[in-house]
Amino acid sequence: MEQCEPWIWIVGDSYVRRGRDRAANTVGVNLWLAAHLRWIGRGGLRWREMVPMLLWELRQRSVPAVLLICCGSNDLRKEKSVDMVATMKRDLPDLKILLSELTDRRLWRAAKPGRIQRAKKCVNNVLKAFIVDMGGAALTYL
Repeated sequence: MEQCEPWIWIVGDSYVRRGRDRAANTVGVNLWLAAHLRWIGRGGLRWREMVPMLLWELRQRSVPAVLLICCGSNDLRKEKSVDMVATMKRDLPDLKILLSELTDRRLWRAAKPGRIQRAKKCVNNVLKAFIVDMGGAALTYL
């Protein structure tokens, strides 16, 4: 019996959009994985915009085996970290989740870089523990 390859969705901001373009021009959009990848990326994406976009995708397609979320960095300069964490915990679906840490920007527009770095660290630490408790994993960047 032939086994179907699982679906992995990568959802997020411009990092995802640019990652797909880079993959397509180098190793291929499936990154040499024995899986189908669905790249869902939009520049400037904020968390509150990602959730309806993800729900729409879930209504159109089968639930993926893995969901990689790369979203939230664009929220750091406008949201309190405690509010971000509460919203993210509430919104995360009951799937095997691989959550990307919030990433640095070369320039944090209209924000104090020290405050943004502290908020990013707080959100990353709290969400990483939450995701691991749910049986998922977090991608950490050096």
